Amino acid sequence: MRNKKISIVIFLVITSIVYSATFIPYKTFKRPYKPFEFSSSYEEEKFFKEVDLYKAEIQKYIAEQEEAIRRHEAAKDAAMEEWNNFAKYQLGDLSKQFRRK
Repeated sequence: MRNKKISIVIFLVITSIVYSATFIPYKTFKRPYKPFEFSSSYEEEKFFKEVDLYKAEIQKYIAEQEEAIRRHEAAKDAAMEEWNNFAKYQLGDLSKQFRRK
């Protein structure tokens, strides 16, 4: 049963790593248009409101990407820990054969 759980964890980690390496989401953002000069205070206020929305949208996207980075690093760490535990407890002295030189 333990081996089945370990296999499932390894599968999920590898699947997430492969998926993250093949799909890189990118979002295009609509920039606010700034006229040569504002014809009214309303037009100016509207422009700066659009600028604030544009900035907030980009900041949200950046935060989402940073969270994705944290998830990927956690998946990488889990995979490394899984290997290290396997090598330490299952392979014992045989694990020296698999070390990089």
